[in-house]
Amino acid sequence: MIEWSLEEKLLRLEEISSALDKGELAIEVQLALYEEGVTLARQCREYIDKAKLKITELGSMLQDQADGSSEDE
Repeated sequence: MIEWSLEEKLLRLEEISSALDKGELAIEVQLALYEEGVTLARQCREYIDKAKLKITELGSMLQDQADGSSEDE
């Protein structure tokens, strides 16, 4: 199975949202699309949460380095 990028997942979510908004699909298809959308939304949220955490950690590392170098002076 190929792992989709965040951008691909977001595009798919847009497609799903558009299809559901039209309301022209059978209820079974709508339910399947909704389920896929919920799964994709959860995956996107997890990815974004991990990215935020990484950015915070990197920022802390940079701050620690800056604090250490100013103490050396």
